[in-house]
Amino acid sequence: MITFLGILAFVFVLGLIILIHEGGHFFFARRAGILCREFAFGMGPALFQKRKGETLYSLNLFPIGGYCAIAGEEVEDDMLQGVEKVRLKFKGGEITNIYLNIDEESDDKVYNLIEYDIFDQEQTGKLYMKVEKDGVVKNYAVNSQAFIHDKKIQMQIAPFNRTIGSKSLGKRALVMFGGPMFNFILAFFVFIIVGLFVGYIDYNNNQISHVEENGPAYIAGLEGDDYITELTIGDFTVVVDDEGSWDDINRFFLEYIEREAVVPATITYVRDGVVHTGLLNPKFIIYNMGLHSDNISEDVIISRIDYAEGELINNKGLKENDKIIKIEGTDITAWSQVAKVANDYVGGSKVDKENFLTFVVLRDGVETTVEVKPYSKAVMDSQKDNTGTVIPHADVILGVTPIVRHGFFKSISFSLNKTLNSATLVFDTLGMLFKNQITIKSLSGFVGIAGMTIQITSGGFVNLLSWLGLLSVNIGLMNLLPIPALDGGRLVFLGYEAVTKKKPNRKVETALISITFILLMGLLIFVTINDILRLI
Repeated sequence: MITFLGILAFVFVLGLIILIHEGGHFFFARRAGILCREFAFGMGPALFQKRKGETLYSLNLFPIGGYCAIAGEEVEDDMLQGVEKVRLKFKGGEITNIYLNIDEESDDKVYNLIEYDIFDQEQTGKLYMKVEKDGVVKNYAVNSQAFIHDKKIQMQIAPFNRTIGSKSLGKRALVMFGGPMFNFILAFFVFIIVGLFVGYIDYNNNQISHVEENGPAYIAGLEGDDYITELTIGDFTVVVDDEGSWDDINRFFLEYIEREAVVPATITYVRDGVVHTGLLNPKFIIYNMGLHSDNISEDVIISRIDYAEGELINNKGLKENDKIIKIEGTDITAWSQVAKVANDYVGGSKVDKENFLTFVVLRDGVETTVEVKPYSKAVMDSQKDNTGTVIPHADVILGVTPIVRHGFFKSISFSLNKTLNSATLVFDTLGMLFKNQITIKSLSGFVGIAGMTIQITSGGFVNLLSWLGLLSVNIGLMNLLPIPALDGGRLVFLGYEAVTKKKPNRKVETALISITFILLMGLLIFVTINDILRLI
C-alpha cells in the first residue's frame, strides 16, 4: 500500500512540477501574442483532447512530462511546399481550412495551387493563396487562424507576427524564463504551506513542550513544560537561559562529543518552580554513516541503520544490533567516540579505498571486520535542514521538542529560506561535480527520484510537500543551465543577439539544440541505468 501511494505521489509531484513549468512558458507566450498550438500534460498517445480558442489541450497516456508547442520555437516545415492541388473551405470570403489529402473524383472544391504566402515574413498584413480552377485564376485571402489538414494532422498556420521570433528580446526572454520562474513560485508557495504546518522553533526559550516517551530526557526524569537550566559533564558546565537557549544546549553537546565522554551528563531542570537534577544518557545519530544509537545500553550498539550503498556512502556491511568495539584500530567504549570519528572524517579521496573506515564489531558473539564508507565532508557540508543550518556529521538527540510557534509572516520567511537553501543545494552539487568530489554516477534520474519519493511519502504529507518544493527549485535551476537544449541555452542565444544586434544563425542554433538534446537523453539513460543497478 505504501509503495502504491508512493508511486502515486511520484506521478503527482513530477507531473505538477512539469505542468507548472510548461504553464509558465504558456502564460508568457500568450501574453506576448504568440500562437500556442498545443498545451499537453503527459507524454505518449492522447487520452483526451479539447480545443479551446486556438490551443489544443491534451491529456496524454504517460503522466510524466509535458510540453507547450510555441509557434516558431522550432524550424517548421512548409506543409504546402511541393503541393500542387488543395481542397479549400471558405468563410466570409476567406480561406479557413486547407486540405492536402484530397479525392479529385468526389470533390468539386479542389484547386490547383499556383502561389501563396501564409507566413507574411514582411508583415504586410496580407495572407493569400493564388489558385486556379477550370481555367480561372483567383487570389483568395487566407484567415490568420486557418488550419492545414493532412490525413490525421491538423495544424493552425502561424503568420510571422504570431511566432516567437517576431517578438522583442524582452518578451522572448520572458517566455524562456517563464518556466523556471513558475517553478520557483510553486516552491515558494509550497514552502509557505510547509512553514504553516511545521511552525518555527523558539530558540530563545529554554522551556520544552514535549518529551519523547522512553527517550533520553524521559529516562532522566523530564516532562513537558519543564525548563532546562543547566548541563554538566566533568568540569564543564553550561547555564541555559532565555537568551540563545538552544545554542547553549548545542554548545554543550559539541563539547560532550569533543571530550568523547563515556559517562552521562548531569541535567538540571525546573518544574513548577522546583529544581530537579537527573542523569542524561543521550542518543546519537551519526548522519554521515547512517547509524543510530539507543539510549539504554551502555555498550556501543547500533539500534538502527539507514542503509545505503553507492559511490558516496557504503554501510551495507554493518547490521543492526552490532556492537562497535574498534574503529581504525582505536577501542570504542562510548557513542561520543563514534561521533568524534564522524566529525573528524574528511573523505573525498580519489583513491576510493582511502575513504573507508575499518570497523570491528561484535556480532552474535563473533568479532567481525567491516569496511564503512561515510559521506565525505564536502557532501555533508552541502546538506542543510529547514532553517538553512548545515546538518552535522553527528548529532545528539535528547528526545525533547522545543517550543514551536506558528505565524503566517514567519512562514513567508521560512519559505524564502527554504527556497534559497534548495537553490544553494543545486549549486553545491554542481560544484562538487566540477571539483571531481562526486561523479555523474551519484546523480539520480526518474527511477532514483521515484525511489526517494516513495521513501519520503512514508514520512507524511508535509515531508512530501518539502520534497515537492525542493524538486521544483532543482528543475527550475537545471533548466537555466547554459545548455542549448534547455531554457538557459535559449537565454544565452538571446544574450548573444542583445550584444551583437543580430540573431544567431538558425541552422547552427537548431543543430546545437539537437546535439545537446541527444547528449542530455544519453545522460538521462546513463543515470537511469545506474538507478536500476542500485536497486538490484
